[in-house]
Amino acid sequence: MAYKTIIVYLSKPSRAPQIMNVAINLALQNSSHLMGCHVMPEPIIPMYDIRATGLMQPVIQQQQELYKKNAGVLKKEFETAAKGAKLNYSWNCDDNFYYNYSTVISERMRGADIAIVSQYQENDGEGWKNLPARLTINSGRPVLVVPYDGQFEGMFNNVVIAWNNSRESARAVFDAIPILINSKNVKILSIHSDSDESPPHPHNNIGLALKRHGVEVIVDSPVANERSMSEILISESQDFGADLLVMGCYGRPRLQEFIFGGVTRDILKSMPLPVLMSH
Repeated sequence: MAYKTIIVYLSKPSRAPQIMNVAINLALQNSSHLMGCHVMPEPIIPMYDIRATGLMQPVIQQQQELYKKNAGVLKKEFETAAKGAKLNYSWNCDDNFYYNYSTVISERMRGADIAIVSQYQENDGEGWKNLPARLTINSGRPVLVVPYDGQFEGMFNNVVIAWNNSRESARAVFDAIPILINSKNVKILSIHSDSDESPPHPHNNIGLALKRHGVEVIVDSPVANERSMSEILISESQDFGADLLVMGCYGRPRLQEFIFGGVTRDILKSMPLPVLMSH
């Protein structure tokens, strides 16, 4: 079992080398076809007076030229890296400008086994906010999110699984199997509250299922106490020396916006390691 098609979404040239490093190593491990992707957003210019439309046209054109230049740089960086790694690869970026670019990205991701994207950063702009979670929920594909800060190899030897026996966490585990079967150490974290009268989330079935894939796991059921779930996940991952966190992504549509679960939101905001999410 392997990822035969991996799509990597590149947004900024400054972040391309970091995310390409993860994408190339994962593609090499799986003998994958690596598809680079970029979508040019439609320039957003505030219009306070319809009479000013004509005056704004040069500004719009200037932004479009910048977007095209950015896309050209990304294509060159992607193709240079993929060719250097001797991978089968392709590039996906057209000449159109899209207002609902997250929808377009999601549609292109559906032809891949897994997608790789960069973590959102505050200076990326409001339009990119929550993009990794939006793509996970809309695309129907697992999304590997790479932190914008730090260097990561894409060699995932120590993996932590956030398990709460939900549909989303089960989906994430099985979407991560091509990674898990190549990992050296895998831990299932089943967090519970000290006030819970019921036992921690059952994990026997998922542990046995992974064992049949040749994945040996250890299980830990830490007590939340006054700590948040995201704090425990990050702390336990760091103590384990994890280089990947696998978890479900939680959210629901509301007036074309998404309200994300607190754990998803907090992890994506302060993630110190790559996170593989599924919905």
